[in-house]
Amino acid sequence: ASAWCPGLTAEGSLGAPNTVCIDLPPPGSLVITEIMARSEGAVATASGAWVEITNLHDEAIDLEGLVLRDHGVDYWPIPAGVTVGAGERVVFGATANPAFNGGAPVDHAWGQFGLDSDADAVVLEAAGLLLDEVVYAAAAGWPLLDGHSMSLSSEALDSGDNDAAGSWCVAESTYGGGDKGTPGAPNDACASLTGAVLVVEAMPDPINMSDAEGEWV
Repeated sequence: ASAWCPGLTAEGSLGAPNTVCIDLPPPGSLVITEIMARSEGAVATASGAWVEITNLHDEAIDLEGLVLRDHGVDYWPIPAGVTVGAGERVVFGATANPAFNGGAPVDHAWGQFGLDSDADAVVLEAAGLLLDEVVYAAAAGWPLLDGHSMSLSSEALDSGDNDAAGSWCVAESTYGGGDKGTPGAPNDACASLTGAVLVVEAMPDPINMSDAEGEWV
């Protein structure tokens, strides 16, 4: 039995050479900790997109064969030679060229993958096993702000806690060409929301009456 392993795709490799067997990372060891979906410093928003993944395990993890995907057609198997050390971070992005990505220190450029600026999913899996997933949407209160990454709070460094929009905040440290974020480095501190008053809904543009009569918060 030790000579067998799960296939890396749902379809398997029927009629073709088998895929390489991979060692599954320990549960909870890999966490999506920062997402840049709205770069302003890059030549284009799409070219400045990146995702940071942190290894919380006490040993290095080989990421070969793991998959970065969304809920649509984006699907990128991580190639050989990609390792993240214990307690360290790896940054995947649209391009590793700082002249095009806004100066982000991207470790590896992804293939068929990308980030929508308003709503998308970032899924990390191994042999069909979900390792971590973040599903974000501006309409659902996620902190999507032009020129800022979404930064996971240090109090929520967990593959379950990072599911909630309230576990994230906008980054404020500047990198590269002026965007805000900390790719490859510890995240900025998120202000505590304990006891805070939050704006949760607003009507800025009513259609059945004038703005003066119909605007509310």
